[in-house]
Amino acid sequence: MARAVVLGAVDFLLKDVPGEAYVAAIHRAVAGGESAADTLFSQIRALLKERADPQEDDVPLTRREYQVLGHLAYGLSNREIARSLTISIETAKEHVQKVFRKLDMSGRTAAAIWIVKRGLG
Repeated sequence: MARAVVLGAVDFLLKDVPGEAYVAAIHRAVAGGESAADTLFSQIRALLKERADPQEDDVPLTRREYQVLGHLAYGLSNREIARSLTISIETAKEHVQKVFRKLDMSGRTAAAIWIVKRGLG
């Protein structure tokens, strides 16, 4: 779902959703609306836009680095992170590397595990 958000999807429906929900989602999309506020998709979209407050944690990350860390937890690539945050791929790569250095991590899997263990993702 995170990839769908980054790629500009209006909504994301699972197979087990009732037919009425499909019809409602199509009508919302045609009208230029977004997914219903109470869906997992809208929650993920909100989380990807959110910037954590670095003062609330003992880790020396900037707000943007926290945001990048959240994107990493969803398994997004540098290109997808850049697109989501409307920054260049090079800037996204630099943010990812800074996160890895500051948290002393070897890669994306370690970042995702760190976020889950802290209850942030």
